[in-house]
Amino acid sequence: MQDKKNKEITERQKIVNYLLDLIEHKKVDFKTPLPSEYFLVTKFKVSRGTVRSAFSDLKTKGLIKSEKGAGYFINPDFSFNRIKSIRNQLFTNKQEVFIKTELDT
Repeated sequence: MQDKKNKEITERQKIVNYLLDLIEHKKVDFKTPLPSEYFLVTKFKVSRGTVRSAFSDLKTKGLIKSEKGAGYFINPDFSFNRIKSIRNQLFTNKQEVFIKTELDT
């Protein structure tokens, strides 16, 4: 069970990093929707739940917003300075999960 959870965290982080790269390199703007759930499921070969979890992470941090029936968009109040902070938080969270997993074994 633990291995599955660690894999999902890793896949979720790959998706978050992919979305952060798109935003950081200005491949999408405030009016352009981010890639769809279906696109990301296909690209990363993960479950829809994993993709939704990645979107939820970014939404919780205020980086993106969702519009019912239209998809996910960059939040107009977003600051590019936040991307580095979000990446650092993801890396730290991954280490904490790994350490906890190692201690639990």
